[in-house]
Amino acid sequence: MVEVLEPHWTGGGYTVYKVKGKDEKGDFDVEWWFKEFETFWECISKRFPSFFIAPIPNKVVKNKDKEVVEERCYILNRFL
Repeated sequence: MVEVLEPHWTGGGYTVYKVKGKDEKGDFDVEWWFKEFETFWECISKRFPSFFIAPIPNKVVKNKDKEVVEERCYILNRFL
């Protein structure tokens, strides 16, 4: 299982999302910028063109609105 949680702002004005989960190598806990979700989505969409890959939310530049950030976190969870 993989979860996206605890979105927070960096000093540079970017939202960072904590990604936690477990795979065959054990537990992992990393932080991803939104761009990393976009890159991952592009890679798996190209690798598996005949599969439906859930969309990710549009990039919202420097939007600190709590509702927007929480909604994006929810959609990113559905994507993963």
